[in-house]
Amino acid sequence: MRPPVSRPLSAPRRGLASLAVIAFAVSACAGSGTGAPTTGSVVASASSTPVAAVSAAPVTTAPKPTVAPSASPLAALSLLWEKGGPSTVKAETYWPAIEPLTGNIWVAHSFDDKYWIFSTDGKFLEAWGTSGKGPGQFKLTTNDPNPDANGAIAFAPDGSFYVADNGNNRVEKFDKDRHFVTAWGTFGTGDGQFANAKGIATDGKTVYVADDARGDIQAFDTNGHFLRSFPFPFVLFTMAPSGHLFVADATGVLELDGTGKQLAHLDVDFAALAGGAGLVSVNGGSGHGQTVVNKAGHIFVALQNNRGPAGLVELDSDGAILGQWSSGGETLALAPDGKSVYLAYSGPPQGWDFIRRYALP
Repeated sequence: MRPPVSRPLSAPRRGLASLAVIAFAVSACAGSGTGAPTTGSVVASASSTPVAAVSAAPVTTAPKPTVAPSASPLAALSLLWEKGGPSTVKAETYWPAIEPLTGNIWVAHSFDDKYWIFSTDGKFLEAWGTSGKGPGQFKLTTNDPNPDANGAIAFAPDGSFYVADNGNNRVEKFDKDRHFVTAWGTFGTGDGQFANAKGIATDGKTVYVADDARGDIQAFDTNGHFLRSFPFPFVLFTMAPSGHLFVADATGVLELDGTGKQLAHLDVDFAALAGGAGLVSVNGGSGHGQTVVNKAGHIFVALQNNRGPAGLVELDSDGAILGQWSSGGETLALAPDGKSVYLAYSGPPQGWDFIRRYALP
């Protein structure tokens, strides 16, 4: 996947005119919002009136931690298993997620428009999903001439889940038995519309969707009714057990509440960390992928550069580095017990046709 752009949190919303190129690219593609709404779906207004950005509160800035690339090779995490599912399409995996009722691991195999499902011991259970634009179907890639892998998925505590169906410019909701419930969204920058939805999270009450082209997060209730939007710098974010949103940007880690109010900023030089192996970092010079947070408040950030995964770093709640390892990826999920991490990768030079589970020290 081409790295999403890290933006300042104060970046303004884009107007429809600035998305003319994207509109042209998707005008002939399914799910662009030109057809009739899906039965039972919530379809947002196509209004292009910009939403006023939530004003940011003063940011609490922790002391900048010392970042010194190791003079010796970094230790690797212990690989527990590496598994993929059957497929003949281009190799890309994106956005692992834990199914709460079973503990099974889901990961998007994007160019197949499916989710691979594995047990915790690495047994491949099934591939689930159907290509298309109908109810419950997916297009888990962008509509670019050279499409990117997508397919972010978020589970609610009751086992229901939401899929950022990027290529169809919508979000789809399913119940715990995978029955389609509803869908919402069309192409655009109005409230409830999507231009390049790549990240999603939920606590079972509110659904947050990060859109790369819009440069924001939109919040919805569980039936797809638009609640609010606010600027957001990067799409590979997470919702912590506290309910706060965490994301890495070019300068460190941001913590925000569900309204977009900044609660803290931790200065971390991810470019130095990602370049510790002597490689050149990407993502606007930041060198980071997705951020996740465990129950203790420790922050894990995947590191990547233009040669692929560059490692994993663990920070405490003040931004101090607790650990750094050479094993990395782009998107990740923590096991519920916090003892292992699942990593996927869809970046340059070649994505993975597998998912990896590593033990954490």
